[in-house]
Amino acid sequence: MRFKRRPVHQQILDFLDARYAEELQMVQQMKVGLRQVQLDAGATPEAIDRLNRIGVEKAELLQRFLDETVRPHLGADGLTGQVADQQLRLLAWAYSDRPGYEDEWEPAKAPGE
Repeated sequence: MRFKRRPVHQQILDFLDARYAEELQMVQQMKVGLRQVQLDAGATPEAIDRLNRIGVEKAELLQRFLDETVRPHLGADGLTGQVADQQLRLLAWAYSDRPGYEDEWEPAKAPGE
């Protein structure tokens, strides 16, 4: 299998790596800052801990998905490369409202759309 990663792939990867790092940092900062507000609102310490854990795990899971299932296959010939490209674009599209997102990165439309 040959790999020809395109420059746009690296641009999107850099964009996503930065977004995931921001999300993880934000979740970790919010853990400390919002705890008292959540307690004052009636949340139990257990519920707060669970929400914080889910937030961290979500941010880490997205990065892991990118690193393990998308990044290694970008630029591959055939269907494997096409799927990796589409997955990359779908992951980036979730952040299309953020600075740095380029409209040219939009995922391909499904057949019939």
